[in-house]
Amino acid sequence: MPRTIVAGLLVALLTYACKADPAAQDAGTEPAAPRPIRVATDRKDLLYSYAEGNEYRTATEISQIPAAARSRVVVTDLSLSPTERQAGRYVYVADLSAPAEDGTFPVSISSRYGFETLTATTAGAPSTAGVVIYSASWCGVCKQAKRLLKAWNVPFVEKDIEASRSAQTELAQKAQAAGVQPTGVPVIDVGGTLLLGLDEAALRRALQAKGLL
Repeated sequence: MPRTIVAGLLVALLTYACKADPAAQDAGTEPAAPRPIRVATDRKDLLYSYAEGNEYRTATEISQIPAAARSRVVVTDLSLSPTERQAGRYVYVADLSAPAEDGTFPVSISSRYGFETLTATTAGAPSTAGVVIYSASWCGVCKQAKRLLKAWNVPFVEKDIEASRSAQTELAQKAQAAGVQPTGVPVIDVGGTLLLGLDEAALRRALQAKGLL
């Protein structure tokens, strides 16, 4: 598949987040790296994404994260727009194993591309499940889709396209093969059928067609 096609689709996948702040779309200006963030238990505007098995799970409290998964956790600061935190280029990675004396946890700003080695066995790994949800940690509709699948007892794998370059590439390849161009998340792969966004009736039909519901 031509690299230009994949590159174009990857840009499209990130467009939804960029729309949150049109002022940032100055093509002639190289965006500055995001500013450091403070991570502590008293903050209620943070989302945490951590690897567990084949999935990337999210939590709103550090106490909800298994101890074994706390050493490298992707943190999304909801007080910042996707553009302010440069979601297309960087991720905040925190060690939540133990707080410092002031109650904060160490946080580093990592290139999302360098972070791929961490996520290669989780969000970017080939899926053996019949359903894959391509998502972002800040996406409320993605959470609705996951709740729906859980209510239907349908197993799925979640892949965060903000946390893994390989997840982006995988989705771009699937979209190109299907002849579609996603402009946001979620994108739900039901046994090879891509659903853009969440339409409960369409999702149910797709699951039934594949014998998954």
